[in-house]
Amino acid sequence: MAVSGISEFVECNLKKILIEEVISWHLGFFRTVIDDSNWTIFLNPNELVDIAGSALRETDRISLIDSTISLARKNHKNSIGCEAVKFLGLCGYHSLKAVEGLLGILNLGLDKQMRNQSIDSLAKIVEQDVDLIELVRCHLIDIQNTSDRNRISKALSNLRLCSLKNNPCLKKDKDFCKLRNALYASRNDKEKLVSALRFLQLVPQDNEAISALIEILNVTKSKEIKKQIIVSLGTQAQSNTYVIDAFSKILCLEKDEEILVITSEMIRDVGYRNKNAVSALYTLIKSSYETKLKYHYAECLGDVDPGNLLAANTLLEALSEEDSNDDVKVYAIDRLYRIGLGDLTTKALIEEEFVKLLAGSESQRVQIEVTWHLWLYSAINVYTVYKLLAKQAFEEEHEERSASAVWRLKQIFRNKVIHTDIAYNAVSTLSRALSKTACQDKIQLYSIYFNLAVFFAQRMSYSEFYKAWNN
Repeated sequence: MAVSGISEFVECNLKKILIEEVISWHLGFFRTVIDDSNWTIFLNPNELVDIAGSALRETDRISLIDSTISLARKNHKNSIGCEAVKFLGLCGYHSLKAVEGLLGILNLGLDKQMRNQSIDSLAKIVEQDVDLIELVRCHLIDIQNTSDRNRISKALSNLRLCSLKNNPCLKKDKDFCKLRNALYASRNDKEKLVSALRFLQLVPQDNEAISALIEILNVTKSKEIKKQIIVSLGTQAQSNTYVIDAFSKILCLEKDEEILVITSEMIRDVGYRNKNAVSALYTLIKSSYETKLKYHYAECLGDVDPGNLLAANTLLEALSEEDSNDDVKVYAIDRLYRIGLGDLTTKALIEEEFVKLLAGSESQRVQIEVTWHLWLYSAINVYTVYKLLAKQAFEEEHEERSASAVWRLKQIFRNKVIHTDIAYNAVSTLSRALSKTACQDKIQLYSIYFNLAVFFAQRMSYSEFYKAWNN
C-alpha cells in the first residue's frame, strides 16, 4: 500500500528503500538479513510476486526507475542485480534516466553477464526512439572491447535497424538504399537471401523482399536455407497472402518431415481462417501415416480453423487408441478443448466424448484433465471438479501436479462464493496436509499448501476457518 501511494507523498524519505524492497519481492527475492546483501529466492511462484508487481505499476515511475538502478548497482555481484537490470529494460521504456543508469552500470566494468544484460535492456528501452537510439549507439561504439565485441556488434546492428525503421525519410536513407540496391544486384541465391532477410527485418511487409525469398524457397535444395526462409517469413511477414500461399504449396508438395512440421507451425500463426491454409493442412492430415505427426497437423488445423471437424475427429482418435498413454491423452484433451471453442456443433461432439472418457478411464490424471476442461465448458458441477482436484493436490506425490491442482482450485473459486462444505473440507484437509509435509521436510509442497490455506482463509469468516482448521 505504501509503494502504491508514494506518488501522493512526494517528500517521503523512505520511498527508495520501500520501492527497492518491493522490487526484490517482485523479482522473487527477499533479504535474509536487513541492510545486508544476503538474498534468498522464493521456492515457488508466490502470490507476493504478483501483488508486488501490481503495487509497482501504481507507484511513481521516476522513483521506480531510480530504485531499480540503485538495487542493480548495490547488488552487481548477486543474481538479483542482473534481474534488476532485466526489469529495468521493462519498466524504463523510452526513459532517458533508465538509459543513463544502464550506461553507468556498463561503465563500472562489471562481470560479463551483467554487461550483456545491460546491453539487452538498453536495446529494449530505446526501441522506436531515434534520439535515444543514437545516444546508446555512440556509447556502445566508445566502450566496445574484445570481450563484448560480438554482443555489442549485434546490438549496434539491431539499433541501426530500429533507427532506420523510425526514420520518416526512410526511403532516402543511404543504408536503406544500399540494402535495396543489394537486393536487386544479388548475383546468386546466397547473396539474394542475405539481402532479402536484412531488408525484411527493416520493412517486414515489403513485397519485393518477400517475393525474393519465396523465389529462393521454390528453387533451393538446401534444407537449412528452406528452414531459415520459412521461419523468417512466418515471423516477419504475418498475414501476407503470398506467404500463406507459399506455405500451403510446401505443405502439399514437400516430402521432408522436418520442413513440413516447421511450415505447419508457421502457417498456424499467419493463416487464420485462410482457405488455402485449411485445405493444405486438411490434405496433409489425410495423407499422413505417422500418428504423432497427424496429431500435430490436427492441432495446427484447429488453430488455423477453430471448430474444424477433421481436426477434432483426428485428436479424438488419440483418446480412443489403445496405444495412447496418459501424456498423449492429456495433450489431446487440451487441444480439443481449444478447437471446440470455435464451433458449437464441434463443441457438443467433444463434450460428449469427454463425458464418455470420464466414465471409462481408470487413470486419475486423465480423469482430472477431462473434468477440468468440462468445467471450463460449464458442462460439469463444481463439486465433481473439487473432489478430483483435491485428491490430486493432497494425495499426489508429484509436486508439479500438486501445484497444478492447487492453481486450478484457485481459478475455480477466485471470483465465486465458496460453498461452506467445500471450504470446510478443503481447510480440514489442508491442516492435516501441512502437518504431514512439515514432518517430512517437504518445503516446496509445504509452501504450496500454505498459499492455498491463505487463499481459503481470505474467503471465510474467522469462526468458520477456525472450526475447519481444528477439526
